[in-house]
Amino acid sequence: MKRRKRILRIGSLILAVSLIGIILFMTNELTGNPVSSRAADKAIQRHVKEHYPDLKLQVGKSKYNFKFSEYYAEAKSETSPDTVFRIYYKNGQVDYDEYDSNVLGKLNTLQRLEQEYAQAITPILAQIQGLEEPRATVMLDDPKEEAREKLTLDMPFRKDLPLNVKLAVHADMPEISLGAVADRLERVHESLLEHDYRFVEYSLSAEGDGSLISVSFVKPTDIENGQLESLLESALRANDSGDGRNENKEDMAEEPESQIHVFMKSGK
Repeated sequence: MKRRKRILRIGSLILAVSLIGIILFMTNELTGNPVSSRAADKAIQRHVKEHYPDLKLQVGKSKYNFKFSEYYAEAKSETSPDTVFRIYYKNGQVDYDEYDSNVLGKLNTLQRLEQEYAQAITPILAQIQGLEEPRATVMLDDPKEEAREKLTLDMPFRKDLPLNVKLAVHADMPEISLGAVADRLERVHESLLEHDYRFVEYSLSAEGDGSLISVSFVKPTDIENGQLESLLESALRANDSGDGRNENKEDMAEEPESQIHVFMKSGK
């Protein structure tokens, strides 16, 4: 009997130790381990001092990315809002950093200006009747190489940015129809022009009463010609036919083809 109890205690101990080992292993795989984390911190700090001694960078604590089995830390300038980048540590050494692409490549500048642009126009969109809780996404649409020449690091936001600007709006609408969407796009375009905001392309996605609609690639000329609803109807028919283009080839030969795309799903 005593022998049996002893065997059970030993078995329980082995099981407990095994479970603890499994938990520690999983924790290590998901969050890294303190020894490697300290090594990553030191290597990243050394990398920043060696490569960017004049930038006055603040470096955060390293974090572990279990998907790629690597550590990373973020470095940011005390004086330059666009000088922010990550440094990656793997296999006992710094693997690479994002300074060239994010800072010198002006990716941070582009993203900051897009966010500030969206923040600036959101109050205007919120005043448009029938456009409930609008969320704006602004895209500066230029090839990266060209954008580098037009942008400067930490440049302030202004309305007349030297880039093509596209706008995507998502909102709730009490009525989901092509006529209602055409009306909202016309109001959006007019309201933004009144405030000297100019976009080369619009998209609008909306939900309401269980239905949804997505309209893309609308040019200002599509709105200003007074035929937007008709263009949306043609685009929807083309989409339903699986063509995605203007379905009347004779019309295509007579005038430039609209690139508008419409997707509509009824909840009824």
